[in-house]
Amino acid sequence: MGEYTKDEFFRGFQRLNCDSVSAMKKKLPTLRKELSDDDKFKDTYEYAFGFSREKGQKSLTLDTAIGMWKLLFGIYEWTLCDSWCDFIETNHKKVSEYRVPHSLQNCPRADALLSPPPPPSYKAITKDTWFQLFEFAKQFGDDLSNYDENGAWPYLIDEFVEWRQEQEGMKA
Repeated sequence: MGEYTKDEFFRGFQRLNCDSVSAMKKKLPTLRKELSDDDKFKDTYEYAFGFSREKGQKSLTLDTAIGMWKLLFGIYEWTLCDSWCDFIETNHKKVSEYRVPHSLQNCPRADALLSPPPPPSYKAITKDTWFQLFEFAKQFGDDLSNYDENGAWPYLIDEFVEWRQEQEGMKA
């Protein structure tokens, strides 16, 4: 996970005006405080995707993604992070049921005419899902009541909202 060259390491220290590990330690509270700014956090969140990928991979493994979400959203304080991670952990192997398109629901032979698509793969987290999850968290926080299922969210996020609503229904 994330490799730096010696030159990159030293340039980073220089940009932060740090000449020692103790100077870096003193700088950490300021850097943490900067993460409360949405734009700075977003930059860090997006950087974390590339940093966390295994060499040569385009996606994040679920374990890595979950660990990074817990770390990053612990700072950002997205209250649904644990629920999101539970959803990912418990449903990544789920074979979703094939749903007949709404326009064909009244057709008696629809099931015979259509072959089911392959189930979604939840074995890795794509860059699109990673980036969109931050926008989702920022837009909805812990209130999913205004979620538009016809919006342009990745399928996995749509599935999460549906799962979360089912979980809420069970509690009521």
